[in-house]
Amino acid sequence: MRSTKFYLFAVLLSVLIMAFIRWVVAPLDWPIPGAYLPVLLVNIVFGGLVYRMLAPLGDPRTFTTFYLGSLVLKLLVHTGLMVAIGLNDPAGQVPNAIFLLICYLLYTVLEIGFLYPKNR
Repeated sequence: MRSTKFYLFAVLLSVLIMAFIRWVVAPLDWPIPGAYLPVLLVNIVFGGLVYRMLAPLGDPRTFTTFYLGSLVLKLLVHTGLMVAIGLNDPAGQVPNAIFLLICYLLYTVLEIGFLYPKNR
């Protein structure tokens, strides 16, 4: 049940981010990231995998080791994603990089919010 709740919150966060882009960023003529859908999809999928892998761990030391490893892996995946986006859209590299960092932060906070109570 808890993992279903995490996935619902992850999708809800993505919907809120897309609504923010459509109704706040676009009317203000700020640069819109061209790759916001792949970035959101990677964050939902990867965040879900991390949560699924770490939620059952009971030992705090094991949890900490695996969580730090997952953060390194997430950074590598996001770096690869940013390189791929930058190669496909060099002109939109700055808005995409800012968007990617914001999403990384928001989804990491979401993961911590769900994983912290389980491993206190």
